[in-house]
Amino acid sequence: DKNARFAYLCYNMSLFQLDLITLKARRIITLTDGEKLQEQIYNMFWYRLDDMDNLWVVTTGGIKVYEPQNFRVIKNFPLEKDSYGLQLFNIDGKNIMGYLNSNGLSLLDYKNNNQFNLKLSDGLITTINSGGAGANGMLFIGAVGYFHFIPLAAVINNNSERRCYLSNIQV
Repeated sequence: DKNARFAYLCYNMSLFQLDLITLKARRIITLTDGEKLQEQIYNMFWYRLDDMDNLWVVTTGGIKVYEPQNFRVIKNFPLEKDSYGLQLFNIDGKNIMGYLNSNGLSLLDYKNNNQFNLKLSDGLITTINSGGAGANGMLFIGAVGYFHFIPLAAVINNNSERRCYLSNIQV
């Protein structure tokens, strides 16, 4: 975390918090076979810390946000039907958690309780995306053979009026 107090790690479908001062570990959650994400990613991308060091955990049942001291759930975000998670990523300093999933990308503004979604109809070339990140006011989405980037403000400030258009063709 930002205070160098806790570290988080996965082992055998369980998420643990290690107290770096006392060196004691506490189990936060163990995913059942029905709750885990795709087999190849469940140990890497299903949890992240936000700007306030709250822990976000995604399962097939939704995203739960835990406060780090008592592991009390402070927020729940349901997942879209027939959607599975690919990656959580925090856009540092913006109070926005990105959630890359099989339907596209959701940006969860946890300070203002807003959600913004990008899908194929918004101009994403594919929903088979391999990673997402945010930096310097830009949103980046990596996909097989493609790389998307868009100003973050274009997504969060004008969600209902986005239009995809062709601005240039080069042969």
